[in-house]
Amino acid sequence: MPLGNERSVTFRLLPMEAMTGQRHRLAMEVWADRRGDRMAPARRDLEPWDLKSILPYVTLLDVIEDPLDFRCRLVGTKVREIHGIELTGKSVRALGPPSYADRVWEHLTRLIERKEPQLCLVEYTNRDILLRSFTVLRLPLSNDGRTVNMILAVHEPHEPVRTGALLRGRE
Repeated sequence: MPLGNERSVTFRLLPMEAMTGQRHRLAMEVWADRRGDRMAPARRDLEPWDLKSILPYVTLLDVIEDPLDFRCRLVGTKVREIHGIELTGKSVRALGPPSYADRVWEHLTRLIERKEPQLCLVEYTNRDILLRSFTVLRLPLSNDGRTVNMILAVHEPHEPVRTGALLRGRE
């Protein structure tokens, strides 16, 4: 069930050492290789075939200045399934509910200020009482080596858990 139908959402920034997903590892490997000794690689340094196996899980965000915004340039099919809406060409403010969009905005702002990769765990309970979660790895991209002008995000969905079963097990 898409994220837009959730009952509650929690976010946790994780240390990079907590990265366990194969998609995340591949993206980080390609990103680090293309970065070299720079703060971040440029978008032009990444070839689609390097990430071909994970493209359905990828979002590419443009960082818009004055006023600050984050616009989805490319949204993979699996990311669309997670969020339940088409985001291509839209601001991350289009994510629902507004509190969710605010947290994503906060994390993206932190990423462009710190200019370093970010790993976040998102957990939510949907209307079917399923605990859903995914981790998202966000990697800065920079055309000039100083300013983050794009963000490569890779989602790693986890298997859903029926929360009622968890609660019964604790009784």
